[in-house]
Amino acid sequence: MGDFRRAITREQKQERRQKILDAARELFSESDFASVKILDIAKRTGLGKGSVFLYFESKEDLFLELAMQEFDAWYQKIQFLLMEHSGNGVGGRELLELLDRTFLSRNLLIRLLVTATTVLEQNAGYEQAVSYKRTLHDEICQLGETLDEKVVYFKEGDGARFLLHCLALLAGTYQMANPSEVVRQAVDCEELPLFQMDFRTSFLEELQIFLNGMMVQLYMG
Repeated sequence: MGDFRRAITREQKQERRQKILDAARELFSESDFASVKILDIAKRTGLGKGSVFLYFESKEDLFLELAMQEFDAWYQKIQFLLMEHSGNGVGGRELLELLDRTFLSRNLLIRLLVTATTVLEQNAGYEQAVSYKRTLHDEICQLGETLDEKVVYFKEGDGARFLLHCLALLAGTYQMANPSEVVRQAVDCEELPLFQMDFRTSFLEELQIFLNGMMVQLYMG
């Protein structure tokens, strides 16, 4: 408890806020959103349950901020790699390989984004919803501009459109590839191979189809 004496300065408050987020990150990596309790987060940080709500209005608000942090970490990484890229531009296959290496390797981020779409955004407070959506909007637009510049067949606006479709495809693909245990058993026992999906493979295939459509539009129009 010694580390959590009353926070006085802005820096101390921010440090405590971050420790709450770090505890939530650790618990979420071990379980799912429904199973993570505010009381568990408080215990892991040495706080009382009520103290957590001094920093976050709800569990949904807390996890939306965690999703923003994880998304920003990925955004900074891929922006750096794209800006460092030299040569004649990034092709479609190279773009998918870059996403595979930087995005699909971040299981925690993927799970948070899926949870944000299916649960968190439905129950978040207005201010946190605005903050979350504004962060996504600004970073998607900025990264989209970089993609417009770097990807050989992207025109203005294509980068942001591609990223938005990535997010739209993400939730559906992830949920279909990770069904409930009952559904998984039913699919296996009844030999329904159409529904036996590997998330990574299916997601990259869907993005490839989308990129192919963008190339067709470019050459036809």
